[in-house]
Amino acid sequence: FDKVKSIAYDSYGDVWIGGHSLCRWNNQQQLFDTLITVYGGANKFNDDILTLSADANGSLWLHNANNGLLEYRIKEKKFVAYTMKDGLPSDVLTSFSPVIDNTLWVGSNNYLTRFDTRTKNMIIYDESDGLPEYKPTGRRMYYDKDSNCLYMPSNEYLVKFPARPDNNRDKSSELMIEELVINNTRSVFEPGNEIELAHTENNITLNYSIVDFETANYQFAYKLNKEEAWTVLGRQRAIMFNNLQPGKYVVHLKATGKSGNEKIKEFIFIIQPPFWKTAWFLVICGILLVATLYYLYRYRIKQVRQKANIDKLLAQTEMKALHTQMNPHFIFNSLNSIREMILNNENNEASHFLSKFAHLIRITLDQSGESLISLRNTMDYLHRYIEMEQIRNSDFTCRILADGELDPDETLLPPMLIQPFIENAIWHGTTGNCKNININIDFKKDKDQLVCIIDDNGTGIEHSLQNKTDNGNLHKPMGIANIKNRIHLLNEKYGLKSSITIEDKSRLQGCSQSGTRVTLQLPLEIV
Repeated sequence: FDKVKSIAYDSYGDVWIGGHSLCRWNNQQQLFDTLITVYGGANKFNDDILTLSADANGSLWLHNANNGLLEYRIKEKKFVAYTMKDGLPSDVLTSFSPVIDNTLWVGSNNYLTRFDTRTKNMIIYDESDGLPEYKPTGRRMYYDKDSNCLYMPSNEYLVKFPARPDNNRDKSSELMIEELVINNTRSVFEPGNEIELAHTENNITLNYSIVDFETANYQFAYKLNKEEAWTVLGRQRAIMFNNLQPGKYVVHLKATGKSGNEKIKEFIFIIQPPFWKTAWFLVICGILLVATLYYLYRYRIKQVRQKANIDKLLAQTEMKALHTQMNPHFIFNSLNSIREMILNNENNEASHFLSKFAHLIRITLDQSGESLISLRNTMDYLHRYIEMEQIRNSDFTCRILADGELDPDETLLPPMLIQPFIENAIWHGTTGNCKNININIDFKKDKDQLVCIIDDNGTGIEHSLQNKTDNGNLHKPMGIANIKNRIHLLNEKYGLKSSITIEDKSRLQGCSQSGTRVTLQLPLEIV
C-alpha cells in the first residue's frame, strides 16, 4: 500500500506497518513476509488500519473504522475483538498510546480508557476527571518516560496525564443495595443480602450505590447467576428485571474505580412459586391422586366381587332350581310305576315299591339341599334306586363299580347327576316285548378327572327317540336337558371343564351291540 499510517515494533523484533492493510517486515530475513487484509470484529473487511501499538507479550493492538479494539496474537495468527459489549465507551477509537507496563490508553470522542492488556480490565475517564469536551485530534499519544506522563492532543488543548496513576488508599465505601423496587409499587430500603418475594412480585428494580467523597466516577457491571461474562452498565446505578419466573436469582454487582480497585457485591432474591407449583402442593395432589385411584380400584374390585357373588348365587340358585326339577320328574315316573302295579293287581309289589319309594324320597329331599355329595353316598343312592326299580321290573341287571384309586368319602360330585341316565335306560331302553337290559356303571380316575360311564345294551338312544316320534310322543326329555344345564352352570360357577357325552353304541366303531353309552367327566377337586 502506498500510504503508511502507523508503525509498531513487536516483541520479536519485527516491524508492523499499518495503512490500507497490515504487513510485517521481518528484520532477520530482511523482507516483507506477511500481508493481512481481513481482520477480526464486525467490521473485519475494512482494511484501513487507523492506529497501531504492540505490547511485550506478543500481541498487536489496532483499530480500523467503527470496529472497536482489536488484538492480534502474532504467534497464534488470531484476532480478538473488544467492543462496547465488553465495556468500551465507544466502538469508534481515535488515538492510541504505546503499551506501557501492560497498559494501553485509548482515546475516543470525549473519553479516555485505560485498558489492561493482561486482565482486559478497563477504567474510563471523562470530563469529570478533567478531560476537555472534544475528541482527540491525533492518532498517537506521546509518552514522556522521564516524567512518566502521556500527552494527547484534543482540538486546541494538550492533555497531560500520568501513564501510571497512583493507586491511593481506597477511601470509598462498600458497594451497597440502597433500594429494591417491586412492581413499581412497593419499595424495600436496604434489603440486605437476600429477600424472598411472592410469585406475583416478578418485576424488580435494583438501586445500588457506592460512597466516595474524592471521586464519583465509577463504572458498574453485573452478571446473573452463573453467567461468565459481565454486562457493562457504565455509570448506570439501577438494574431492571422484568417478568421473572419463580426461582432463585443471584446478582453479582461490580464497581470499578479510577484506581482500578474493584468492589463486588452479591445479592440474592428468591421468587416463590405459586402454591399450585410448590413441592408440598404437588405431593398432596400426588397423594390425593393415588388415594383416589386406590379408592376407585377398591370400589371397582368391590363391584366386581359383588357381581361375581351375585353371579355365583344366581348360578347356585339356578342349579338348585334344576336340581329341584329332578325330583318331580323322578316322582312322576315312580308314581306311574306304582299306578301300573295297582292296575295289574300287584298289591304286594306296590306296597314294597311304595316303602322303598318313601325311603328314597327322603334321601332325595336330604340331598337336594346339598351342592355336592360324596361318591359313597352317590353309589348308595343308586343302589337303593335300582332295588326299587327291580321291584317293578326284575328282568334288568345293574352293576356299579368304583376305581380303587378313588377315595369314596373324599371324591365329591353333584347329587342326582347319574340317576336320570339309569332311569332313562330302564324306562326308554326297553321295549314291551323285551325288558332284559344290562346296565354297567363305572367310576374311574383319569389323571385329575372323575370319569363316570353308564353303559347299557338297550335299544339305543336313536331308536328310542325315533319310537317317540313315530308314536306322536313329543315329550321333551327334561331330565337329560337339566343335567346338561347343570354341567354348564358348574363350569360357569367354578371355572371347570366338565363334559357329558351321550352316544348310541351302534355308531361306535368296533361295537356290534345296541344300546347307549353316557360318559360324564368331572374334576376330582371342585372348589
